[in-house]
Amino acid sequence: SQPPAKQERLRKRACALLGGLLRRLRGADRSLVYSTRNEYYYHSKKHDRQYALGVEFVSAGNKRAYYSQGVGATWHAYGHAKAGRGYLAGLWAKRAVKAWRNLFKINNKYYNSYVHYALALGILGRFKAMEAALNRSAKLSGKPESYHEFKDVRQKVAGLELR
Repeated sequence: SQPPAKQERLRKRACALLGGLLRRLRGADRSLVYSTRNEYYYHSKKHDRQYALGVEFVSAGNKRAYYSQGVGATWHAYGHAKAGRGYLAGLWAKRAVKAWRNLFKINNKYYNSYVHYALALGILGRFKAMEAALNRSAKLSGKPESYHEFKDVRQKVAGLELR
């Protein structure tokens, strides 16, 4: 709801606060550290590190960390796709789809997961599946199909030159 320049200032400030909080959380409860690191990596746009965080925590037995894998891989794929690196975009989008499918086996009720999943599918050029994921997200959230998050995914995918 803020102008883009103000959004960016607020995002950078939030990242600085989260970074400081992470330093203070050394030795704290692992679930608190995990969720803070996940938010820090997402908002600081360190999506490859967010994916690695998910891998680390899934390996340690936290299957809900497939969420971090999925978000991180989806947005890392998107960065590659925007830069015209089709092979890397496809590689990361496939990792994202795999992570989302693993997460959906244990939790398929969170609408936001389907938003990110839809973006990964769109990057892969799987537009029918992308729309199905957005429809699932709309049903879970009770939001109209014209909701801004769903429109954003469609616009992002439409703006890519997929090869």
